[in-house]
Amino acid sequence: MSIDINVELGASGLPLVARWQQEIDSLGFPFKLSADYDPQKDSGFWPVDYQGEVTGFEFYGPEEGEEVDEIAEDEPATPSVSFCCSKPLEVASALVAAVALAKLSGGKIFDPQEGVYSSVDQCLTDAKELMQPKKKRWP
Repeated sequence: MSIDINVELGASGLPLVARWQQEIDSLGFPFKLSADYDPQKDSGFWPVDYQGEVTGFEFYGPEEGEEVDEIAEDEPATPSVSFCCSKPLEVASALVAAVALAKLSGGKIFDPQEGVYSSVDQCLTDAKELMQPKKKRWP
């Protein structure tokens, strides 16, 4: 099962990858976005390094992003981006990237599975939990 994470972009829009990476670093997570990916032009899988292990997520920019919620006819559409992932480390990297993007752009994180906005703190807590190694259970 895949998980989608949407970010409604604020006035600042998409940052350069280097600035986005600085924000991820300031959050204290060891994820490194591939500098070869250009979120302004590219869509699809965005590789992310996690302590020497390759993980990542699918990223779809504002043109391809799904509508976050129903908008009244008199309200302008808010540009959004979408992250799509499935494995725990992929989801953790996408959550951290989404938080960094929301903070940089002045945007909001939306969980389309639940139909609710997610707080930055909750997303970071979820990412930390997903990064924890699973304990083996003995029968």
